[in-house]
Amino acid sequence: MTRILNRQLILSKGLRIEHPVDTTIAAHNAVIKDTNGTTAVNVFGANGAPANLTITSVDVIALDTTAGNITPKVNGNTVVTIAKGTASGALVGGVTLANTTVKAGDAVTILSSSAGNARVRIHYTFDTA
Repeated sequence: MTRILNRQLILSKGLRIEHPVDTTIAAHNAVIKDTNGTTAVNVFGANGAPANLTITSVDVIALDTTAGNITPKVNGNTVVTIAKGTASGALVGGVTLANTTVKAGDAVTILSSSAGNARVRIHYTFDTA
């Protein structure tokens, strides 16, 4: 059960998220995780996404000088592929997103095509209507 109480979105798993006071009726959030080379990293942990959500943007910050492609996925389907260059600390944003609808429990993962790693920031919204 998901409900709103005092401007907070309260999910069935007890997660509380501050709800903005605007007309969009959507709670905007971000999650930040580091890649682990070519090993997929679960963004929301082993239980998957905490609720139905929509990914709205993805950015990566290079953590080293090894080039590679950073790929966030939803249930194995690519959301966007972002080319991470060889400049450590460089910020690159994803341009064209696909497969952005995430259902509660869906696996959201990130991985690199090389040993190079990045810090990945995924922005998303909860539909609270």
